[in-house]
Formats: sequence, structure tokens, C-alpha cells
Amino acid sequence: MHPKPTIRQCAFLLSIIALALLHVSPSWADVVVIVNPENPVNHLSLHEVKTIFMGRLRQLPETNQIIEVLDQAHTSLTFKTFYMDIIDINLSKLARYRASYVFSGQGTLPTELTDHQSIRQHVAQHNESIGYIDSQYVNDTVKVVFIWPESPSP
Repeated sequence: MHPKPTIRQCAFLLSIIALALLHVSPSWADVVVIVNPENPVNHLSLHEVKTIFMGRLRQLPETNQIIEVLDQAHTSLTFKTFYMDIIDINLSKLARYRASYVFSGQGTLPTELTDHQSIRQHVAQHNESIGYIDSQYVNDTVKVVFIWPESPSP
């Protein structure tokens, strides 16, 4: 017969589990940036992705095409992963940055869509759109131009 664990032992075990869960990051899944297959851009660098989604680049590189930036729902794990891990900005700083950006008249907020499928469908139907989704939702209706985590250069 096993002795019953003490409250202290249970609390310790729960704290270990909680810490382990905190370190489980949605960034383990590949997040990809997608465009329409007819779009001439085939690859974007991390720097280009950051400048596009922070609103500092309004045209796709090497084109004169104005970009329609799409965001996941602000409550989604993919949104949090994308901005915290890839763009490297915490969410409260992002909100302040975007508020100043919009109120200064320098730009508009990204269009927020509800989920991966709606972003994929919108990008597939609009050549000027760019968005990010979990890689498991990619199909032949869109073109991947950036993958996170990035593969090391050969």
C-alpha cells in the first residue's frame, strides 16, 4: 500500500506540471506566411515579414503591389505565437504601436479573420493578400513564402 501524498508534495507536483505546460509553446508548430499562387513573390525574409506585419512595408518587395495584411483572431494561439515569437513583440506593445500607427494616419490595421481556413480562402481569392496560418492548413490554393521556424541556411 502506497502512502498518501502530502499537500506539500501535491502542490510541488502541480507546480512542476504547470511549469512544464507554460513551456509548451504553440511555436512548436510551423507557422507559414502565405500569398496567392499568382503573386510574383516566392520568398520573404524574416525582416520583410516583420516590416510587412508591423505596417512599415506597404508594398510587396520587388513589386508595386499594395499589400492587404491579414491577421488571425487576436485571441488565437497562432496570433500570439506569430507576434511574440516571429515578430518578436509582446502583445501589449503591439497594441500600443498599432494604436499610434492608426491615430497618426500612417496606415490601417490588418484585416482580422477568424481562423486558418478563412485566411487561406481569402488569400486564395485575392492576389494582394498576405496572411499567416499553421502549416497543416496549407493546400495548393496558396503559396508559402516564409516558414517559422526558419530552416538553417545550407
